[in-house]
Amino acid sequence: MDAARDPLQTTGRAQIDELARGLQARCAQLADTPPLDQAVAAYGRAADLWPREARIPNNLGNIETLRGNGDAAESHYKRAIELSPRWAAPHYNLGQLYTARFRYSEASEEIAQATALDFDLAKVIEQSRDNP
Repeated sequence: MDAARDPLQTTGRAQIDELARGLQARCAQLADTPPLDQAVAAYGRAADLWPREARIPNNLGNIETLRGNGDAAESHYKRAIELSPRWAAPHYNLGQLYTARFRYSEASEEIAQATALDFDLAKVIEQSRDNP
């Protein structure tokens, strides 16, 4: 990519962060409505700008789960955990994916990890699943 088109070369860090936050918000909007392909593309652009942001692969994992792409979802959740190992959400999500795939031992480990990291978050997520 040439410098004239590379946002990292032509804008300041605050502007990049603002752009990334805007993309994150747009990605969240697109993830809630079809087509999910647009959401995946938007998250890809956000990841290019914010490569160390764990919410991006976590949310991509959620989208791939919705699309029925378990292998891709697992990969995204693991990337989110790699980026932010002390964040409970991707552990919880990976545990749910493992449960759906009948990988109960791994599911138990991930859910336990999520609960140990942030019991309240795991509790809220579980309650929201029970009361949509």
